[in-house]
Amino acid sequence: MCENKLFSIVVTTYNQAHLINDCLDSIRRQKYQPLDIILYDDGSIDGSFGVLQDWKMRHCDLNVTVIRNAANMGIAYTYNEALRATKGEYVKFIAGDDILFDDAICEIADYLSVNAHVECVMANVKYFTESTDITNNRSRERIDLKENGFFSKPAEKQFLSLTIRNNIVTPGVFLRRSLLEKIDFIDPSFRKMEDYHTWLKITKAGIKIYSYNKPLVYWRRHTESISFTVWDRNDTEYKRDELEVYRKYVMPYFSSLPFAYKLHAISH
Repeated sequence: MCENKLFSIVVTTYNQAHLINDCLDSIRRQKYQPLDIILYDDGSIDGSFGVLQDWKMRHCDLNVTVIRNAANMGIAYTYNEALRATKGEYVKFIAGDDILFDDAICEIADYLSVNAHVECVMANVKYFTESTDITNNRSRERIDLKENGFFSKPAEKQFLSLTIRNNIVTPGVFLRRSLLEKIDFIDPSFRKMEDYHTWLKITKAGIKIYSYNKPLVYWRRHTESISFTVWDRNDTEYKRDELEVYRKYVMPYFSSLPFAYKLHAISH
């Protein structure tokens, strides 16, 4: 079975001209129809926008919208604007350097169709680098969701867990658009972070995040990715964003946190 409700895929790019086509071609290989494809460039200066336009022209049989920020606005603003432009019942947002498995959209659409109560689900992901070949499955790591007790918890306890640590691997997340409307989409005020505050908003709203224990996305880890620069280059802007997320989305509930979580909040 493969669902036939409109499924939106949002691709965001910033200076990824040499990588984008891998991502876009993985969308082209999806067997699912109909697709609503939003390609959104965040003011790149390396020709990324031209790559997006060229790909759209070469695939005129697909429903593709290409958008560009006049200047670099940051990842949260870009995702927020792109998601607001979507029309599908289901939504997948993906960075321009990651790759979907060929059956990713079909599998998740069928899963969401059968599980009408699920509004947000995280599939497994595989990591790969510039030196690994995903076609031969030589990826470096794989997350085993069965080992992660986070997904067995109700939304309230997931929120508490998130105040300690971000358990969600963003490249694996799929959503219903109605959920994005419930939480007023993504907070655009963070330049380097689109995800942590979104999971806090979702779980605080009483919405549980589920897991799909099968890899559906290849997550590219390379020297220019945010996930690399945060830890390997001491990205202070990202860390300021992280602390601001904590101040804005955790500290207002400080008085209701269990004692151990209060201690963590204070130390954080």
